[in-house]
Amino acid sequence: MPPYIQGALRTYDWSQLGSDKKFSYDYPDRLRLEPDSPLHKLVVKEVLDRANDAKGALSDRYTAWKEIDRTMIAYKQPTKDDIKAREKGRPAMIVLPLSFAIRQTLLTYNTSTFLNQPYFRYNGIEGMDHIKAALMELLVDLHCYQSKVALSLYSAWQDSYSYGIGIGMPHWMKKFGRGTARNPMGGPTLMWEGNALGHISPYDALLDPNSSVNAFQSSEFFGYLEHTNITSLLAREQSQPERWFNCRYLSYLQRKSIFEPDSEDYSGKRGLETSSLRPVDVVQMIINLIPREWKTEDSKGSMALGNGEYPEKWLFAVAGDGLVLRAEPLGLFYDEYPAAVMAPFFDNYSISPISLIERIGGIQEFADWLINSYLVNVRKAMGINIVYDPLAINGNDLRSDEIVKLIRMNPSHWGRGDVGKYVQQLKIDNVTAENVPAVGFIFDIAQRVTGVSDILQGIMRTGGERRSATEAQQVFSSSISRVQTSAKLTSIQFHQDIARMFAYNIQQLMSQERVLTISGDRIAQLADEYGVDPAVIATPTKVTAEDFLDFDFNMKSHDAALPGEENVDGWLQLLQPMLTNPQIGQQLGLDMR
Repeated sequence: MPPYIQGALRTYDWSQLGSDKKFSYDYPDRLRLEPDSPLHKLVVKEVLDRANDAKGALSDRYTAWKEIDRTMIAYKQPTKDDIKAREKGRPAMIVLPLSFAIRQTLLTYNTSTFLNQPYFRYNGIEGMDHIKAALMELLVDLHCYQSKVALSLYSAWQDSYSYGIGIGMPHWMKKFGRGTARNPMGGPTLMWEGNALGHISPYDALLDPNSSVNAFQSSEFFGYLEHTNITSLLAREQSQPERWFNCRYLSYLQRKSIFEPDSEDYSGKRGLETSSLRPVDVVQMIINLIPREWKTEDSKGSMALGNGEYPEKWLFAVAGDGLVLRAEPLGLFYDEYPAAVMAPFFDNYSISPISLIERIGGIQEFADWLINSYLVNVRKAMGINIVYDPLAINGNDLRSDEIVKLIRMNPSHWGRGDVGKYVQQLKIDNVTAENVPAVGFIFDIAQRVTGVSDILQGIMRTGGERRSATEAQQVFSSSISRVQTSAKLTSIQFHQDIARMFAYNIQQLMSQERVLTISGDRIAQLADEYGVDPAVIATPTKVTAEDFLDFDFNMKSHDAALPGEENVDGWLQLLQPMLTNPQIGQQLGLDMR
């Protein structure tokens, strides 16, 4: 049985709230979701029970994650013990950035692989779908630029290598301004809309413990803890009153959640509450439920979420573990959790598999011990350790802080000569002299385990014979093949789902008309492959959501191609005879003009 969060869940007696402190809301579907209503209490209980189950199942992983957080900090914030050690002249303990270097190499590879615009690419399958695919690609790329999708992708990659799981949440973003450029004092105005990708920290994630990474969409629920503030939530209520409600009650409750993360990244950095800062923790959760089973009775009669007898996905938001801010059907036509989960080193059974960095945790700890024991021993060797005869030498003179010391003999030994036999410096051998070379050996083991070789990090071996270009290329190809495995799994688990959901969101949620123009190499590609007139392709085109309604049937989505898969030497050997003899090239269909 997984460990559960200690202590009772928070309860609020909203019935004691005076009538002068109550607000009037038009709740969705005429649901009675006033803070003191039975249905409100039921929603809070069901959401928090699932959050407690999810948090309890992952809590045994937090100890390992905290240790990973420690190893990932290249600069170690001095602790009280470190400060005391420095005051006494002893070296403070350091963290060798071994794991950090390995993770950064893998992230660099992912960046060069996936962050070549457009990030998500679409291909047509039949008819004129290739034109729609090019327009979809342009539109999604514009959304990625507007909402900075690359930052969330990078954060999710970091989590997958550090904690074993990375989570992203594709959603439709609406950016509201105020009034117009000529009159900025008006009401909310829609500035732009489009796809966005939210990054969810594994510490904040509330995942179904009975599911696995590959079967994530079959989970009974999915949620996360959002860290926001009162001002932001009130702005949502103002711009989307049909979705958000009860936000004006936030000032009457304890707004921090008991599910708040306990990690190195969050300690002292989030949730600072003062008279001017008012943070709010909101449990956002999507539950696959049967509406008629969520039913309550009171003096006003019975009330249920709905009459449905079959599972439906509902979206809830509970602030401060006691106030419902949102309750409505998810309403996505593709009927999936709007989230993508990746675990490049998955085990096909767990929702939180062992990460790559965790697998080399013992090696990291051993390397830290080697370098820290070396520093301690060097510090001891640098100290002046003196053995003297207290009957012959004046100890106060010997312990003096003066640079030029006048050390006197005790009167009993005056005039005896041979002063050197009464005082000697104690020689301390550096027994850790081999620790530093041993660190290199440890790092070599870590590279073999992870596949992150020197050449992949841009480091060429030194010494020995000169390395040929062929040897360097072969070593690089072998190294890159191991890293490509995790990159391809990331593509299958994460990027393909994001590309698909982005396209679905455009089909369902886009309300503004956009004018798009295909340009650059894409024109030549479409003209060469499909024989379309380049002038027609380059014509500005107005697009709406209806133009992409057949996407799911006639298009397929994929992300950027992996680099390093092209055999450059093979292509050169193939093209060499064609370049020397143009007739051969023309026979093979190449334009040799």
